[in-house]
Amino acid sequence: MLLEPKNSNFFSVAPTLDLSTLIFDEATKIIANSPILTSRFRVTKTYIECKFNNNKFTPLATGKQTMDGRLASVFLVDEAGALRDSLKIASWYRNISFGLGKIGESLD
Repeated sequence: MLLEPKNSNFFSVAPTLDLSTLIFDEATKIIANSPILTSRFRVTKTYIECKFNNNKFTPLATGKQTMDGRLASVFLVDEAGALRDSLKIASWYRNISFGLGKIGESLD
């Protein structure tokens, strides 16, 4: 989050919010235990924000939220096999604003 362009969005995605927040909770612990990181990040109940470039990390649940309209720089998918619709991953991939692939490339 420190090195990405300004206003980048990071998401963890899982079938339930409980699973998705596992990564969020671990990131929160890392930040809380580092005075250097604590001064550079703001942690709320729903997101983590980098103070100097406005980058934001948010956990999402596929059952409640979609990636529609969200420009993701990075997304982490947990329990991808448990997703109801495997095409969701491909649509999220196409929504990446900065990444290695081109629009329409497969995830292979």
